[in-house]
Amino acid sequence: MELDILAMAGAAALVQAATTEAWGTVSRQVAGVLSRGNQSRRAVIEHQLVRTHEVLGSSPGEESAAAEEKTWAMRLADLLAERPESRPELQELVDTLRPPQSGVTIGDHAFVVMQNHGEAHQTNNFGPSSPSR
Repeated sequence: MELDILAMAGAAALVQAATTEAWGTVSRQVAGVLSRGNQSRRAVIEHQLVRTHEVLGSSPGEESAAAEEKTWAMRLADLLAERPESRPELQELVDTLRPPQSGVTIGDHAFVVMQNHGEAHQTNNFGPSSPSR
C-alpha cells in the first residue's frame, strides 16, 4: 500500500511539473530513475515523457492530466514492484518535485503566512495577535 501511495505521489508531481520551466530537468531525473541504467529503456521512457509533455501542453485540462497521472502511477508502481530498492530514489525525486505548500490565515486584525516544503516549516505572524493567544 505504501508503495502505491508513493507511485501516485510521483505521478502527480510529474504531471504537475510537465508544463513548467523545470520540465527538462525533471524529465531527465525521471528517465534516470526509471531506466535503471539501461540506455534502450531510457530512450523509451524519454519518448513517453515527451509524449506526456506534448499531451499536457496541447490539451491542458483536468481530464488529460488525470489520464497522464494514472498512466504514470501505473508505470511507477510497476517500477516499485520490480525493484523495491528504488523506493528511496523515487521518494527523493517526489520530494524534489513537490511544490512548497503555503497558506494564509486572516483573523483578529492579523494574518499568518505558513510555508511547508518537505520537512522544513516556516510560520510568520503579522499584526497584534501572537501564537500564544
